[in-house]
Amino acid sequence: MPHIYAKYISKVLELPLKRDNFIVYDRFVNERAELFFVSQDGVDFALTLRRKNNRYLIKYDKATRPASTFILTKALSNLAIALECEVENSNLALVQKKESEVSPWLLKPNFFEKNPTFLDGKQAELEVGFGSGRHLSAIAQEFKEKIFFGIEIYKPAALQLLGRIERENMPNIFVVDFDARLFLQTLPSDSLDKIHIHFPVPWNDSPHRRVFVKKFIDEAFRVLKPNGTLELRSDDEVYFKDACGLILEYKTSNFHVFKNRQILVSSKYEDRWKKQGKDIYDLIITAVKKQNDDKIECNFDFENAMDISIAEQICSLPAIVFDGIVVRFEDAFKSESGAFIIKIILGSVDMPESKYIYTRDGISSFYPTKPLPIRDNMIAFKKLKEKLYGKSN
Repeated sequence: MPHIYAKYISKVLELPLKRDNFIVYDRFVNERAELFFVSQDGVDFALTLRRKNNRYLIKYDKATRPASTFILTKALSNLAIALECEVENSNLALVQKKESEVSPWLLKPNFFEKNPTFLDGKQAELEVGFGSGRHLSAIAQEFKEKIFFGIEIYKPAALQLLGRIERENMPNIFVVDFDARLFLQTLPSDSLDKIHIHFPVPWNDSPHRRVFVKKFIDEAFRVLKPNGTLELRSDDEVYFKDACGLILEYKTSNFHVFKNRQILVSSKYEDRWKKQGKDIYDLIITAVKKQNDDKIECNFDFENAMDISIAEQICSLPAIVFDGIVVRFEDAFKSESGAFIIKIILGSVDMPESKYIYTRDGISSFYPTKPLPIRDNMIAFKKLKEKLYGKSN
């Protein structure tokens, strides 16, 4: 990822600093690092500065990293110029492509929060881990009246498909480059017709890392329409049997199992295994619908501003872990302006979100955005408010 090493820094910034489309809102410090809250081309995030081996390292902040590496690179360059650094070396010149700047087919994590009716009256399918994109693009071209979502956390593969969407005119495909388990929780109920999971990593030695677990299946059943299907395809017999076992644990289930079934389009991965004579297994599950969804309402707003003394105290507390949920206070930073921030991790133990609680001018809020409006995050936030205010609502 983009970074800069500097021999020294000549200038202390007067804030806020504004230069064209680059803004530095505030600077926060503790004994380990400096943190700059910035905006580049309208995108808010943070950059860090650390002293390392008698030189300075300027890089992105992992908790707030923007989707566009190009935007991140511009911000790093602009901050280095503003600080009047003597740059020793950097890799900014290697980032030349304006990768999907920002492609309309690349969805942000909060897309359905802002567009809750996007799928109303439409047919839609989702593929988890599309890899080369061969299967996803083929079915999207075959069924142009449908909307397709493809999830892929391997960024080069996601960028490759985004390029194909533009070159080959496939406007019915949308790409998601973050955790499938999180994305599924953001989807409206009864919104998808099919979910495809083709050749996921089996993780036979670490089953807790699998995507296809009970919590994922429950969410899949929620977002699938009545008679919608969850379709798993795998070449790993151990993994496949474990998946079948999960479905059999449900009081009511409706599924079909196939071995070496031919489908409309095979992936490059599948073609390779077939040449080696490996068996391919399919598990097709019809959604079991609950009568009522157990909904939790939460707006992620703080009732009162956090006090700096409380902020310093809670950062020394152990993590709060309960029922698969975690709330952990990571670090605290102060600003000369009187503002302060706390880095926090909250949500599911398996896939928590990292955020900052930003307190300034008597107001506390999440930075750069609120957590995703999903059940685990809402439960975690209620527990956080109990810790801060001594109450749960």
